[in-house]
Amino acid sequence: MTKFIGLISAKGGVGKTTTTINLTSALYFFKRNVIALDANFANPDLGIHLGVPNVTKNLHTSLKKKHSIRDSVYKHPSGIKIIPGSVSYKEGRTAARDNLLSVIYELFGTTEAVIIDSTPGLGRDAEAVIHASDCLLIVTTPDMCAVTGSLKMVKLAHELEKEVLGIIVNRKRHDDYEMSEQNIAEFLGKPVIGVIPEEDEIRNSLQTNHPLVISNPNNVASIAFKK
Repeated sequence: MTKFIGLISAKGGVGKTTTTINLTSALYFFKRNVIALDANFANPDLGIHLGVPNVTKNLHTSLKKKHSIRDSVYKHPSGIKIIPGSVSYKEGRTAARDNLLSVIYELFGTTEAVIIDSTPGLGRDAEAVIHASDCLLIVTTPDMCAVTGSLKMVKLAHELEKEVLGIIVNRKRHDDYEMSEQNIAEFLGKPVIGVIPEEDEIRNSLQTNHPLVISNPNNVASIAFKK
C-alpha cells in the first residue's frame, strides 16, 4: 500500500525542500522504496537542488494529462527517485493543480511512499497538496514567527480532516531566542518527531546536487534525518 505524505510549512525558508530530499534519502538508506515529488507548483526547487532543472516530462506536464506521471519519475545518481516540477514561469501559472490527487494516484502500488514537497503558506497550492496527501508533516524553524504560522497549518489540516504525523524542527542553532522542542510540541499540540541542526554541509550538498544523507551519512544532520 502506497502512502502519500505531504510536507507543508507556513512560510518559505524553513528548509522544506532539503527536508524532502534528505527524508527521502534516509528512507532509501534504509532500503525503502520511496519517491520525492515536487508539488511546489510556482517555484519547484527539488529538481534544481538535485541537478535535474529542466526535463520534458515532469509533474506539470503530467497534470495536463500529456502522459502518465509514472513517466516523470527520474532516478538520481544517488539512487533516490524524484518527480521534478517545471521551472517554466508559464507552466507554474497554468498548473492544473486540481488534478494532483487523480494524477499521483497512478503511482499507487508502484512505491511504498511518495514524499510530497509543497508550496509554503495557506493558499490554494498548499491545499491541493493537503487534499492529495494521506497524512502530513509540518516543517518549521524554532523561532516564534515560524511556529505561530505552523499553528495555522495544523488548524488547516484539521479542517481538511488530514492527520498531522508530527513536527520537524529544522535549522536548529541552539540560540537563546529559539523555542524548545517541548514548547513547540505543546504550542502546536503535535509531537516533534525530528530536530535537524543548521549545518554548512547541507548547503554544500545543494551545490553538488547530492543529498547529504547519501554523500555524508555520518554528518550530524544526516543522522538526525535518519532518526
